[in-house]
Amino acid sequence: MRATIASKRLLRQALTLGLIFATGSMSVRAASLEESLPKNTLVFAKVVNAAALRKAFEQTSFGRMIQDPALKDVVEDVEKNLKEFSSDVKKAAGLSLKELLDLPTGEMNIAIIPTSDPKIPAGYYASCDAGTNEKAFADAMAKLIAFGTEKGSKVSDEEFQGVTIRKIESEVKDEDGESVKMTFAVAKTGTVHHVASTVDILKSVIKGAAADNLASVPEYRKATTKFRKGSQLQLFANVPSIVKVGIQAAAANADNAQVDAQQIETIVNMLGLGGVKAIASSVSLNDPEFDMVTTNSIILEKPVEGLLKVFKLQPSKLEPEAWVPGDVVSYQTMGWDFDSAYNGINDIVNMFNPGFLNVLEQQLVGPNGGDPLSLQKDIFGPLGNRVTIISDITKPVKEDSQRTLFAVALDDPNGFAKTLEKLFDLAELQPKKREFQGTTIYDIEPDLAAAGGVNVEAGKLSIAIAKNSLFVTSNVTLLESVLRGGSSKLADSPAYKAVSKHFPASTSSISFSAAEEASRATYEMLKQGQLDQALDAAAQQAGRGDAPDVGQLFDPKKLPDFSVFAKYMSNGGGYSVVDEDGVTQVQFMLNKETP
Repeated sequence: MRATIASKRLLRQALTLGLIFATGSMSVRAASLEESLPKNTLVFAKVVNAAALRKAFEQTSFGRMIQDPALKDVVEDVEKNLKEFSSDVKKAAGLSLKELLDLPTGEMNIAIIPTSDPKIPAGYYASCDAGTNEKAFADAMAKLIAFGTEKGSKVSDEEFQGVTIRKIESEVKDEDGESVKMTFAVAKTGTVHHVASTVDILKSVIKGAAADNLASVPEYRKATTKFRKGSQLQLFANVPSIVKVGIQAAAANADNAQVDAQQIETIVNMLGLGGVKAIASSVSLNDPEFDMVTTNSIILEKPVEGLLKVFKLQPSKLEPEAWVPGDVVSYQTMGWDFDSAYNGINDIVNMFNPGFLNVLEQQLVGPNGGDPLSLQKDIFGPLGNRVTIISDITKPVKEDSQRTLFAVALDDPNGFAKTLEKLFDLAELQPKKREFQGTTIYDIEPDLAAAGGVNVEAGKLSIAIAKNSLFVTSNVTLLESVLRGGSSKLADSPAYKAVSKHFPASTSSISFSAAEEASRATYEMLKQGQLDQALDAAAQQAGRGDAPDVGQLFDPKKLPDFSVFAKYMSNGGGYSVVDEDGVTQVQFMLNKETP
């Protein structure tokens, strides 16, 4: 049933996209699309060249892997299980889904644009260049339009500045059987097809935005400098405008509630979130340096204030701590300015309730009395400026084989040990204490029986202070392994060094992923039928019911030996850097030659 509903939903979306691109005529604009979009465009995403993107994907490790003859049976299973949807698409367009996706050869764009309707405050515009495949593309779109007309769609034409705009109105049933009206406006420029959610939006792009266009926005111009050179996918998001439109929509659609949009916007700015000016992201496949690399930049107004001060990153020369084992499957560490974090929290609290933290601290006294807990002196003061998370996988692989350890660097371990005792006292916790390798481990079993209906399964939590760090984990065996020491170190690992050579000298965060080992665990769980159990457990933990069944896509028993997958797996990593414009995060997978 789930698959049937999903297929119908996908078909409806495909037909929607089919109605997007219709015939007509338009003189090719000399201006770039960015010069035609309004300056308050919320989101603008671009595929630089669709044909080049497909070719690059085929040359990635994953693209080559799915073409491996050893995976033929699995791929055929996937195609067979998607056949119902693909057949529906072919019935409507005369081409299979894959054939349709192979038609665009040039640039593809989509933009989210504000509207004047307070209840539906944004619409979209999209364009697609079919290039040399224009005839096949136009034929497919004509069939889709005819198919839609047979199903009751109404089509009307309008001339605007020498352009034929076709308006398509249809009514479909949603999964609950309710009627939903859908309207699109489409047009064509040579080999380029255009669509918008309303006629007005399409007209605005055809007319152009004159000087007040997206290309003139300083944040957009800055965002274009953050895209990786040669990237095939690029995205820009105007964060202040998105927040403003979101607030206005919430106010307009509120039921029986007084929502003051101006007041909410004022609070957002007081919290410093108005300082997030834009987000710029890019994706490169089959990059000269990497198999795949993504960049995500947050463009900030300086100096940062409010919540942004709380999460201020601390650049330094980062490398794995000496206690990190060499066999971890993932490693992440970041420099976090905890002094700035405390000041930011204090500033925010004082804006709404001056002096509240001081009043609160006077009440933070345990049942046995003593000095009250000082947030600055006892908690933030002893902390170093670094947070680390490591994970490994135990064998034999099961759904609970992954172990994770959280660590915070300490400038004053002895001082924080006293703080920990105060915190236990305040929370009226009585952890079990035991000594291991000269370190005290606190084992806590939280009582969350009265969790207010929240779906939680709390297990034992283990805490220790050692190696100038505060360690917290739900699997004490990993903590014991770290405390025991004596094993290889990640910093000395050839695999890590191959990744870290791509890191800049100064970073705010770094990460490492041993893809082959992580994939081996997923493979073993698939073969043993345990992956669905793990996914269901995670979904239920999040209150979302059962996760999709992997078996609906392919039969796990048809998976070849893991060695087939291993030859395509390459390690990866990432880093973030802070500059005058904000912060940029880079994530990559190394290139790997396949025999």
